[in-house]
Amino acid sequence: LQTMMHGYFNKVPTMTGTMRNDGGLLFPFSDLNMFLQHVGAMFLGTSQSANMTEVNEEALIAAKNIFKYYNGDNYNLVDVLPSYVEMLTHSIFLSPDQKLAQYVSKYAPVYNYRLNYPGSKTMLSVYTATAPKEVQEEKEKLDSLKPVHGDDILYLFEMQPLETDQDFKFREDMVTYWTNFAKYQNPTPSGEDSVPSWAPYSVDKNIMLLDVKSKMVKNVEKERMQFWQEIHWNQKECERSFMPFSEKPSYNYFNGNSARP
Repeated sequence: LQTMMHGYFNKVPTMTGTMRNDGGLLFPFSDLNMFLQHVGAMFLGTSQSANMTEVNEEALIAAKNIFKYYNGDNYNLVDVLPSYVEMLTHSIFLSPDQKLAQYVSKYAPVYNYRLNYPGSKTMLSVYTATAPKEVQEEKEKLDSLKPVHGDDILYLFEMQPLETDQDFKFREDMVTYWTNFAKYQNPTPSGEDSVPSWAPYSVDKNIMLLDVKSKMVKNVEKERMQFWQEIHWNQKECERSFMPFSEKPSYNYFNGNSARP
């Protein structure tokens, strides 16, 4: 975070994004009290360490407050499945992704996306294979979680045969965007009119919602992202607002020049 805040990175056009339900890959406990006790602080970003023996009471309380914001006082995973997945999506994926887009876009174009297409192909069965039995039995609830983490690669690459016309249309659009970005550093360069135009993230926080009919929106999940800014990022950014001279890079790699300044 500190290097991003101070611009010490390679300033090139960037494409970054998330799935609508990236967090639908972790179903460790049907009793979410167990989740909070064992891994909650780590997955919700309130601990300074991934070693749970080093998690203090303050981190556990903070994790419980985040949990309550999303799920209330219900600790039954089946009951709160959609909001539980939303919580992990925002904590682990969407909030960090938006922070990355915010800082990189100060120096280079960022093309940010959120994949919303719930196609016939999904990684969900891989993630739920070890989930509690009562969760596995909730077929309708689970199906509503698509797309989940990794579903994008099932459309970008020919990993599984596609089944529907919508699947093929979605793949065609994704490949167009990704190929253009690889060739031109812009998913919709001048003259590209086969897909909706993709605006850079910028101060407007533009984001492409990828679907069969993709569209641009601004300020994705505005209320939730404001929550994470206040409960998580404000303190981290304050702690890292000053970059000591001793921590600055000795070589100027970040401008494509390996010579000493």
